[in-house]
Amino acid sequence: MMSSLYIGATGLIALGEGMGTISNNLSNLNTVGYKERLHLFEDLMSTALTTPSNAIGRGDVLPTSYSQMGHGSATSAIITRFYENGAFEAGSQVTDLAINGKGFFQVSNENGAYYTRAGNFNFNKDGWLVNPSGLNLMGRRISSAVGGTLEAIRLDPNTEMYMPGKATTRATVISNLGMTEAKTTNAANPFFSLALSYNAAGDPPMGASGYSNSTIIYDSQGQQHELNINYDLVEHNGDGRKIIQYTVSIPASEDGRAGFAGTVGAGLLLSGTMTFTSDGELQNMSAFVPGSGANIHDLTTWNSVPVGASGVSLNTVFKNSNASGTTNAAQTFNLDFGLGFESAAGSVQAAAIGSDPNNLSGYTGAGNTAPAKGNRERTQAYSGEVSTLNRSSDGYAEGWMQRISIDASGVLSVHYDNGQHQDKFQIPLFTFQGEQDLKAEGDNLYSATLESGAAIEGVADTANLGSIVSTSLEMSNVDIARQFTYMITNQRGFQFNSKIITTTDTMLQKALELKRA
Repeated sequence: MMSSLYIGATGLIALGEGMGTISNNLSNLNTVGYKERLHLFEDLMSTALTTPSNAIGRGDVLPTSYSQMGHGSATSAIITRFYENGAFEAGSQVTDLAINGKGFFQVSNENGAYYTRAGNFNFNKDGWLVNPSGLNLMGRRISSAVGGTLEAIRLDPNTEMYMPGKATTRATVISNLGMTEAKTTNAANPFFSLALSYNAAGDPPMGASGYSNSTIIYDSQGQQHELNINYDLVEHNGDGRKIIQYTVSIPASEDGRAGFAGTVGAGLLLSGTMTFTSDGELQNMSAFVPGSGANIHDLTTWNSVPVGASGVSLNTVFKNSNASGTTNAAQTFNLDFGLGFESAAGSVQAAAIGSDPNNLSGYTGAGNTAPAKGNRERTQAYSGEVSTLNRSSDGYAEGWMQRISIDASGVLSVHYDNGQHQDKFQIPLFTFQGEQDLKAEGDNLYSATLESGAAIEGVADTANLGSIVSTSLEMSNVDIARQFTYMITNQRGFQFNSKIITTTDTMLQKALELKRA
């Protein structure tokens, strides 16, 4: 009977500890990233008993069973339900992060690295991305070095907030030039009638043309300039091919080329032709640039330049539009109309072309039928429509940080008011082989142990790792109904064990009374 008291006491202790686990779960019902814990019990040692069924030495009777009497219960383990996601709630800012699936964030301070599911991070006044306890969220800076180095995430207020402008290196303008009437003519030089009608002092500088469009390019200071392109049909007697002339210019006041300021040619950068098949496909091109300080109305000063796979290479100098009106350094960029064709080598003067299309530089005859690239990849001349299909430029103006974003794979990007963005950091996730052996440190933190193994780093939203959900927080995964069920069974178990003690005490008291009697 004395052992019954001990057994009942072990039950009270174990069930009391179980109630503590339940209480802890319920107290963390609204804790960000908290994972419910399950209290498991085990039986204690047992004592072998000799009974008639297992006694040895009874003649021909053999043992039939092994009888044992248990000596109570104890806590076996407390496991954490890491595999169950908590509900997601809307966060208040982009840096509120939830993990949809498996993985932990890594945070650190001077004491070392810790791991957490709680993604309530915030930038402090110095630009560090920290949790409420001041620990830094770790990530890898995205740079030319593959992967970068794991470091505390910081957006330096003095450098990351500003993006300098970038000079344009390539501009693309794709059009459909289905024009049927010539607006300018010049009997002696029909392929340059647009250029010969240009006058920087005019308003507008370019005279009549069949169609015009433009694109924005940027100088080395990030200031934007409008690149104007004018097109016009060239009437000629030929074999069904269609030739359209074009000019490329910038505002005369922004032309910083030596010898052009104040002349009729200020702002005019390029003149050339596009040759189309009878089906409207771009077949060939020519391009001519004026000489330095040239009189643009003198075609002997115009020389051909190649049309390469990236378009026509232009070299110009822009004047800044600021109050000082300073001049930038010379800038080279490619203007692409969608013909990946290298013109014939050698230089040809525009004056040598005359009215014969076969004299155009780069022209190789009717046999040059480069394959069409599709409606929006190559300038074309399909009849019945004149329009701009596509235009783009790789330059941009200077910009100031407007917002940040974090995608499902953990890439933290800064977006600027110039329409550009830069990927700054990759926020990794970490897993463990022995996840249940992580040590809970409080403050929603876990640390690695020998039993858990070292942290295994990976990219979110790949392999077996979860995705990162921005502007969301993962709440506790505690199931109230399940906890109340555990509470009832624990309470009943505690009641029964206490009854064992009181009943055993009554039995012992009765035994003592028998002795006195």
